[in-house]
Amino acid sequence: MSLVLVNCSKSKAINPLKLPEIMRGIIDVPSDDIDKEEHYRSMLSQYLTRAEQLYRGPEFTAYKSLANRYGASLLILSARYGLIRGSREILPYDATLAGKGRDYIEETVNKWIAYGNYDAEMLRMRWRCAVIRLSRNYLLSLRLIGERLGFNPCTVGERTIMIGSKTELDSLGGECFKVYIKGNGEARKVARLIDINECSLQSPPS
Repeated sequence: MSLVLVNCSKSKAINPLKLPEIMRGIIDVPSDDIDKEEHYRSMLSQYLTRAEQLYRGPEFTAYKSLANRYGASLLILSARYGLIRGSREILPYDATLAGKGRDYIEETVNKWIAYGNYDAEMLRMRWRCAVIRLSRNYLLSLRLIGERLGFNPCTVGERTIMIGSKTELDSLGGECFKVYIKGNGEARKVARLIDINECSLQSPPS
């Protein structure tokens, strides 16, 4: 079996800011307060949606399509929930790690470990091929999760393909196949070039 891990996106099929209960001030917008998940679910359960159907960002869609094309398992690093499988039902929320400092990210990782990270065990399974595309702060959060739970992102698969900037990827320990990119557009292009059966690129990105 193979795995594709990608971070969440701001663009969502359901806009949490426009939920009637939130617009009327009945309840706050779910954000980075995963510790209040039970309360939110009691009020907003009708909006529960499979994670793979909730996120609509172009990069997320590209890596979801990659997973579907090869029948790989999809794992998502969510700014609210931490590590969740694509089929898990979650609430629409408004949270991101983009632009946040290390203290915030460390605090968020601690919350995930205490209240979320529902599917973190997937990173301890034996994967023939793992494809990991995370933007800078999400990659940092994965490293922090690994330090706490005892795994190295580079060894998630028998062969692991990591996609990111040179600075981000060179900070990782362990042996993995690193694909350096300069932006989200290149990340989407790489998704179209990956052959999960061979766990390699069909041709180098140009």
